[in-house]
Amino acid sequence: VIKSVQDANQKAAHEEEQRKRNRDLIAADLRRQIHEQNEQRRLQNLQKREEELMMIEDAALADLEKAKAEERKNMEKRNDARKAMLMNETLMKSAREERLMKDREETKKCEDEVTRRTRIDEARIALEKRHFEEKQKMRKLLSDEASKELKQRAMKEFEIFERYQQK
Repeated sequence: VIKSVQDANQKAAHEEEQRKRNRDLIAADLRRQIHEQNEQRRLQNLQKREEELMMIEDAALADLEKAKAEERKNMEKRNDARKAMLMNETLMKSAREERLMKDREETKKCEDEVTRRTRIDEARIALEKRHFEEKQKMRKLLSDEASKELKQRAMKEFEIFERYQQK
């Protein structure tokens, strides 16, 4: 009986030990499963984060490309505006130079006309002066001749008067 009790106790201890080992194995299996699930969740979260980061990077790259394209457009617009401004300045400069050249030509024509008129006026004045001097000379000659004639007449008349008086 004692042996059977001992055998039963040993069997019970053995069963208890077997149950304990089974519980330990189940607990270790559960811990392993929990660990695997946690690791799997961690890997999934890591993968999600990497995908989110890739999406963010893609969006950032797209935004950067968009910003670069817009900057290129703005640069092209500025360059086009600069070219148009330079073209406008060139056209205005050439128009200004053309007006200035026309003004100079007109001024030169006016100066030439003034010079021509001045020469004509000087020639007319010189001619009028010469005519005046010639008229004065003619008048003086005529006046001198008239004076001579008057003098000669007066002398003739005086001679006639003296002769008449002497008779």
